[in-house]
Amino acid sequence: IDPNTARCAVPDKRYDALVNIWKPPSQYPAYLHLVDIAGLIKGASEGAGLGNAFLSHIQSVDGIFHLVRAFDSKEVTHVE
Repeated sequence: IDPNTARCAVPDKRYDALVNIWKPPSQYPAYLHLVDIAGLIKGASEGAGLGNAFLSHIQSVDGIFHLVRAFDSKEVTHVE
């Protein structure tokens, strides 16, 4: 499974103020590049699921945040 990626602008009033003062010929605002990597499953240590591919995806990122689902829904699949 390949990771899903997204790119989100990070608004910053300080950046906007500096651009208004200095009027640069080009502007490069900050962006956050997110990578959604499929998680580990039971038996991953024996090669089930992504295994080493998961580790290579994790190795290429600068930071990690863990999103936890805190609700029950029949529309969202839960893998044991």
